[in-house]
Amino acid sequence: GISSIFRRHWPAAGVQMDKLHSALQSYDAAVLSRPFATNMATCGLISMLSELLRQRMLGVRDAAGVPRQILLGSCLVAPMSTSWFSMLERLFQSWDPSQLSTVICKMSCEQAVFAPVINTCFMTFQGVLEGRGGQEIASELSRNFWTVQKGNMAVWAPANLIS
Repeated sequence: GISSIFRRHWPAAGVQMDKLHSALQSYDAAVLSRPFATNMATCGLISMLSELLRQRMLGVRDAAGVPRQILLGSCLVAPMSTSWFSMLERLFQSWDPSQLSTVICKMSCEQAVFAPVINTCFMTFQGVLEGRGGQEIASELSRNFWTVQKGNMAVWAPANLIS
């Protein structure tokens, strides 16, 4: 495999590939044995990194933004996503996963059912964590929901088709 090619031509890179492979195997084992805890940690880390990147790109500093995004990612997005995708796999267990029709049906379910729910929850809890009141949060949902949903579809529908 690729690891042996790297080892032969670049011995140091081969060792690094072996370490990466071992780390990925450990991560896969953790996802299988403790899916909620592993996904909560992963999502918290990704949320932290994306918030730091957002702040860097916009040239802003928001000290509360990082812990807020970690909390949203690990305590809202991860548990909801883990539960949803586990249920989706059970619902489609008798379908052939290699068929495009299966992929499209699963992606359609995700976009029609799960995405509106998680987007609404995310926007609501983000507003709560930012200290906004119910009326302000409801107004923002009414103003921005479809923009968020369209963005979600533009990113996650193709991503789901690929993965």
